[in-house]
Amino acid sequence: MQLISERLRPEKLITEITGGHVQRLINERKKDGVAPSTINRTVTELLKRVLNWASEQEMVSGLPKIRWKSLKRKEDGPRERVLSDAELDSLRAHMTGDGYCAAFEFALMTGLRLENFRAALGPDRL
Repeated sequence: MQLISERLRPEKLITEITGGHVQRLINERKKDGVAPSTINRTVTELLKRVLNWASEQEMVSGLPKIRWKSLKRKEDGPRERVLSDAELDSLRAHMTGDGYCAAFEFALMTGLRLENFRAALGPDRL
């Protein structure tokens, strides 16, 4: 948020922020070499949440209409992270005989996501 406020100038009122201001921030971040997903998270979505929250809390009124959907950058495909052999060995070394070892190995072999792993174990297990 500090980066946004610095680039918008501290004296700019929240009710003066327009889609043009947001677009300029996006363009500046693109020039800085920032990835589209990061721009979406740190500029577009952040400003959208802040402005919507301020409006919902009735802290401000008369905010300019901003077409957020048109400002959102097209993101690359989903990120993939694969553990290295050293990371896997380290994880296995820390596993104890508490019944999770087999479940952990199963999750690794199947590519089970953390959320699904938690759901499979049940809410009182993790």
